[in-house]
Amino acid sequence: MIKFEALDIEVNSFAPPEKVLWLAVIERAILDAVYPTLEMSVYHKHSLYGFFYDVEPQPYNLTYICENLFDYPDAAKVVRKRLKQMLADEGRLEFFRAKRLKGYY
Repeated sequence: MIKFEALDIEVNSFAPPEKVLWLAVIERAILDAVYPTLEMSVYHKHSLYGFFYDVEPQPYNLTYICENLFDYPDAAKVVRKRLKQMLADEGRLEFFRAKRLKGYY
């Protein structure tokens, strides 16, 4: 099993590699949105917003990925809900902060 902690899911180790790769991209985008770094440009922040909140499927935004690659259109809602929870969390999941500061993400 492969654990995606920011998404709070586990994926079977026999899952297709492209699915695992896109889950890693989504997890990284969540971490960038919750814990922005000083090097992030305005364009990067704008791109993250577009990735998560464009409701219409655009090539390679969250909605497109969930509908076309995962065959699970409601997954985008689940990810947005998880992002909202992480942004609202007062402690901001110290586990991720510690890993981010140490350079794991």
